[in-house]
Amino acid sequence: VLAEMLKLRENSSRLLGYDTFADQSIAEKMASGVEAVDNLTAVLFAKARPAAERDQAELQEFAATRGYSGNLTLWDVPYWSERLKDERYAFDQGALRPYFSLPKVLAGLFGVASRLFGITIKRDDAAAERWH
Repeated sequence: VLAEMLKLRENSSRLLGYDTFADQSIAEKMASGVEAVDNLTAVLFAKARPAAERDQAELQEFAATRGYSGNLTLWDVPYWSERLKDERYAFDQGALRPYFSLPKVLAGLFGVASRLFGITIKRDDAAAERWH
């Protein structure tokens, strides 16, 4: 099914005058073409990589000073990042919970949507089936 979908996308793109589906998708968005997206990605990669490498080295050093031996692997990074953040900023996410309760977050989100788009979002309990 997936292969057929890809083939149909490709065919429809060619019928519309595009070389590939990616070209069609990009044309409908803000980029001028696939090459522009590739160029932007390359520029962002070149700019971001040195900072990412510095962050990785700092995290590796932090873990090593706390008894971790060896190179950090992908699954180690979240743990040591949290430990570094805890030590550096003495930040407690639990302390923020009272300020970001679900009703407050939803009210803020719906308020922003109302101001930006001139819409009102109302609860409709009968619109969808509930599990609980």
